[in-house]
Amino acid sequence: MALEYPRVNGNAYDFTSIRLFLAYELFVGVKAISYKQTKKRKKVYGTRAEPVARTRGQYEASGSVELLRSEADRLVAMLGLGGKGWMETEFDIVVCMAEESQPTTTDVLRACSIDDEDHSYQNGDEPNMVKLELDIMRIERNGVLPITGMR
Repeated sequence: MALEYPRVNGNAYDFTSIRLFLAYELFVGVKAISYKQTKKRKKVYGTRAEPVARTRGQYEASGSVELLRSEADRLVAMLGLGGKGWMETEFDIVVCMAEESQPTTTDVLRACSIDDEDHSYQNGDEPNMVKLELDIMRIERNGVLPITGMR
């Protein structure tokens, strides 16, 4: 039996279901957000051909957000308050997906900082966009931590 995908009025969740908060401020001029987390482990072989164990591994998280230029300017101004370097200021990102009659899901990207800024301007009807590459300390999915013992 196939898993039924949650639907609202016949529709599945989509990008318009998302409310995105950067540094706890709502941003609506967002074209895309992506993030991932990995746990890199190694197998331990000893004197056998097959592995006898594996290491616990190390956790990593990264991502990116693509914003309208005006929204990127607003974020930079917020992060640079008080003379701080905006690429050195940590902030949280909250990605909340909600639809009427459906459970709300929330991912929190903790202690993000911006590692790379890429401007994209082109002839035509596309708006001016800024893509920010993120270094993320951890990602919580609905309040659940990915690794035991995280703070």
